[in-house]
Amino acid sequence: MFGVKILTGPKAPEELSVDLDGTTQEFDHWLFRLEPMAAQTLLSVQAANGQVYPLLTRHDLGKGHVYYVSVPLLSSHGKQAVPRSVIQAVFREIIDIEHHGCT
Repeated sequence: MFGVKILTGPKAPEELSVDLDGTTQEFDHWLFRLEPMAAQTLLSVQAANGQVYPLLTRHDLGKGHVYYVSVPLLSSHGKQAVPRSVIQAVFREIIDIEHHGCT
C-alpha cells in the first residue's frame, strides 16, 4: 500500500541528517531503511555511513495519496527527537500537496 520496500528495520538509534534549504539538521533516531518501489521520495535522510534513504514518501493510490515517514516522527525520547524544522518540512510537503491537489 505504501509503495515502498523496507530493507532493514532499526536496531538502535543512529546519527541522521536532513538537508533543508542549505542547512543540515542532525539528530539521533530509529531509521527504517526503505527502497521506493511505486512511491515518490519527497524528503531524504542521510545515515552516519553516508547512505541516503527516503525520509518521506508518497504513493498515489486510487483517488488519494499514502505517505510514509521512515522515522518515528513525533516521538521524543532522550536524544531521539526529530528537529522541529524537519517535522515542519514533512507536514509542509503533505499539506502543500493536498492543498494544491497536485498528483
